[in-house]
Amino acid sequence: MVISHPTVAQGYPGLHSPALWHRANVRLIEKALSELSYEGLVTAESQPDSVSGDSVFTLASKAGGYRWRGHFNLWDQIVVAPGSVRQLADDQPVVDAISLLADVLAPLAIPPVTLANYLRETLNTLAADTQMLAAREGLSAADWLALPADRLQRLLDGHPKAVPSKGRVGWGFTENLRYGPEQGGGFQLHWLAVSRTLAQPVCAPGWDAARLLAASCDAAERVRLHQLLAAAAPRAEDYWLLPVHPWQWQAMIATQFAGLINAGLLIPLGEAGDRYTPQQSLRTLNNVDRPSEPNLKLPLTLLNTSAYRGLPARYLAITPALSDWLQRLLAADALLQHCQCDALAEPAAAFVAHPLYHGLEGVPYQFDEMLGAVWRESTESRCGMGESILMAAVLQQADDQGQPLVVELIRASGLSAEEWLVRLFDLAVVPLYHLQARYGLGFIAHGQNLMLRFANHAPAGILLKDYQGDLFRTEAEWAQPEGLDPAVWAALPTMPSHYLVHNLWTGLFASVFRFMAPLLEGSGLLQERRFYALLSQRLRHYQAGHTALAARFAELDLFNPSMPRLSLNRARFAAGYGDTASRPIHALGPALNNPLLIGDTLATA
Repeated sequence: MVISHPTVAQGYPGLHSPALWHRANVRLIEKALSELSYEGLVTAESQPDSVSGDSVFTLASKAGGYRWRGHFNLWDQIVVAPGSVRQLADDQPVVDAISLLADVLAPLAIPPVTLANYLRETLNTLAADTQMLAAREGLSAADWLALPADRLQRLLDGHPKAVPSKGRVGWGFTENLRYGPEQGGGFQLHWLAVSRTLAQPVCAPGWDAARLLAASCDAAERVRLHQLLAAAAPRAEDYWLLPVHPWQWQAMIATQFAGLINAGLLIPLGEAGDRYTPQQSLRTLNNVDRPSEPNLKLPLTLLNTSAYRGLPARYLAITPALSDWLQRLLAADALLQHCQCDALAEPAAAFVAHPLYHGLEGVPYQFDEMLGAVWRESTESRCGMGESILMAAVLQQADDQGQPLVVELIRASGLSAEEWLVRLFDLAVVPLYHLQARYGLGFIAHGQNLMLRFANHAPAGILLKDYQGDLFRTEAEWAQPEGLDPAVWAALPTMPSHYLVHNLWTGLFASVFRFMAPLLEGSGLLQERRFYALLSQRLRHYQAGHTALAARFAELDLFNPSMPRLSLNRARFAAGYGDTASRPIHALGPALNNPLLIGDTLATA
């Protein structure tokens, strides 16, 4: 008998391509050395290189050590020159990311179980990256920007700070092929009929269970689902229909909620309705068949980058009320309206509690976040003629020829780099800071949460999204909202004002601008120091025009000489991979000299 092995043509795109595997490893090696040095986990020696103008970095290790070219950016991060990492011992290129990581992390004495799981996540990331590289072969930055937003998701690198950015612990290769964003194929959702005695969706005015179902199923599919329900339940009107990610259904719900299923409180109806594709976050899905219908955010009990991707009950209960209030607040504020700062509505949410895990003190959080949904307005429904709406992650992304997408955006806009950036800072950064200073609201504006609106490729406004734990409020008494249910306000996570500012610092500045500014400098378009000079200038200009908020600017000080260096990989090594009752939080690395202060000095010189 002849055994037939899978080939690329049979559905293993990229993974078993030596060329793509090589490229994925080299890219991840460069990212690892850069990010681990930024977090202060590894320390390389440097010497100027008179030939290239860069520095030559060397890192000693038990296996002999490594050498590469690069330079420090203003965040004390080494920007590694592509293709320059070589073995010290024999001057050969380094092409095995897993061996390098195991070697350079050895001095940290990370527990073997933690290191093994971290390397497993990294191998998963390499496998997904080969699929991503296969999907974007031959495409230029201009090609990327011409794609619909959902197709662009296939091509993005993923979390810039996590070395294993696509760990997806719980999925195998088959699941990645079907449910990962790299492949772009759509899939149907699984549907559960939920007894109204068990749970009901929480909806904004004008929304109900019937409208939510219609957003995912056409008339024929709705009839079919209701026929299935009528055959299974004597009183179909006592149930409403909840979408479930098909992987979550078979991996978790079918067994963990088997008691409720056998009691007739949950009735499985199978897969039906429109096809969906995942965004980079995996659990947020775009409707392929009707793109203007709402996105769905569905729980996945899957460990990815830093946490399991469930949905917490405390935030789902307040989502529609918070969404409605936030949209009214943005519409009533003159500055935010001038900046075209808006939010994607989240008109409905649902949570089905597990009969044992929910309320069990100290239960690992992923056990209590398995079944629910958030319905979110799609960007396609908000996109006007001549506009595009893209996630902020595009600003830190380059194509495979090294051309940054932001450089292509600037070129196509007809503006100078400085003109383009001033618009970006005025329309994205200033509104986020204003929300903090005027209302005490901090939004974690990382590359996936912050949506950028472009008109003729120039910044034209922003859209906020994702309020489930990524919207914070200050503890200060001056932050008293009007027109919001006090219970909703109380449910928001809180922090002192001097911490709230780090939602902007750590989210947008450290997670987007830290990677974006070196791309502009490397392209010869704008020096990194000038980038932060312009950013400081625009923030100072905003502060000068709002002197009544001066005391709050002091509390929310973006110009402190020293700023924290929050570290994602360091946090994983500290927390390990054991179950915990709450999500891991960032760990602190060595303090940073504030790049904004450097820019501020240049701007006022």
